[in-house]
Amino acid sequence: MRIAYLSLFTFLLLAVFFSCKKEKSFEVGAPAVGSLKSSVNGDCLPKTAVGAFIAGTALSDSNYLEVEVDVSSAGAYSIRTDTVNGYSFSGIGNFDHTGINRIHLTASGTPRTAGDDNFTVIFDSSFCFVPVTVLPEGSVNQPATFTLQGSGDTCMISTVSGDYVQGVALTGSNTVSIKINATTPGTYTVTTDTVNECYFSGSGTIAGVGEQTITLTGSGTPATEGATVFTVSAGGTTCTFGINVTASTGQPPVGDLFPLSNNSYWTYNNNGANVEDSFIVTNKGTVSQGGSTYSFFETTNGTGLQLDTGYYRKSNNDYYVYSLADRYTSQKFDAPVQGDILFLKEGLAQNDTWNSDEYSGTISNTPAKLQYVFTCTGVNGTATLNSVNYNNVTVVVAEPQVSLSGGAYTPTNEKIESYYAKGIGLIYQKATAGATTAYETFILHYQVY
Repeated sequence: MRIAYLSLFTFLLLAVFFSCKKEKSFEVGAPAVGSLKSSVNGDCLPKTAVGAFIAGTALSDSNYLEVEVDVSSAGAYSIRTDTVNGYSFSGIGNFDHTGINRIHLTASGTPRTAGDDNFTVIFDSSFCFVPVTVLPEGSVNQPATFTLQGSGDTCMISTVSGDYVQGVALTGSNTVSIKINATTPGTYTVTTDTVNECYFSGSGTIAGVGEQTITLTGSGTPATEGATVFTVSAGGTTCTFGINVTASTGQPPVGDLFPLSNNSYWTYNNNGANVEDSFIVTNKGTVSQGGSTYSFFETTNGTGLQLDTGYYRKSNNDYYVYSLADRYTSQKFDAPVQGDILFLKEGLAQNDTWNSDEYSGTISNTPAKLQYVFTCTGVNGTATLNSVNYNNVTVVVAEPQVSLSGGAYTPTNEKIESYYAKGIGLIYQKATAGATTAYETFILHYQVY
């Protein structure tokens, strides 16, 4: 277990950083080594869920996930997901060759309720994410039979929606609707190939026969500008469609510096370590705390173990975190003091500064007050982390100060530097105590809804 000094803004809100050991394998033979294939925002490649997932219906071998593993050393493998909404996925076996291997993870359990479930797939020291749609109870429990419609090799397109910009992650607004001809009603799952670090996928129920329209939603982040052509295969038929990716304009994307949308998630690694040291932060919805409504953030490690929780809210252009007031400094009150701490603002200019509220208590039985002083040291900048470029970055530095026995405030000689990318959130953070780096955190992947 590794003790780390924590900052005010970090999504993680951890008092302790955990270095997680891999579970021992009980399989015979040397374990395989490799990593799951994933897009820049953490989605598995591909992220295909096969079969009908229906609330209240037990899953079988016909329900599985398809994922790809880049194997660097062949051997025995055990790949699994967390348990969500009453079911999970897993697979065991042996990789007999290196390179890309596509495997099935078989489902087990019974989905409790209809809706979209997000699973974390774990292998070796890597993980990625797969969404699964659970249909309402009583839905048709058989695969549909249909063919793709088009002219020659080109899909018959109904609509193409959303903007496609180099370096900007695709969201639920990036969709392509294509025509099919159904001969048997039922469920479907369709996924394109991965091109230019992106792909499209969709699942649902086809209620009737004849010509229908199905919608595929984009995932990933376009790496280069220009025409990008995707291939769709289903029902023994194949067709293609294209999108045009425009060059990055450098203009601020739509979104907040600290998004609070439900189900959004971010992953981080600690001190530049490997993915095994990563944290997954997910917005689980809203809760009431201290008379205000907050977004409830849950932090887990790569195995799904809950490490901590946090409470965040936005009021006009101001962002607050509800926490122990002394949680982000080495100067500790004798008894707990809660605080609603203003840690970030929209529309900051370079050198803008503000103070938090004052928090009162005793430190070593001496009357004391604590406050944080914030300074914006950069706006609309760029940052490159793990070879990914981030634009429209705002940098904020926090410095704790303490007043003892009514005296003047004095700095604790601690600083927390945080980078926020518009439309994404916290991407980098470094805490120092004097000349010593207490911790350094980098973003790995994210999905903002």
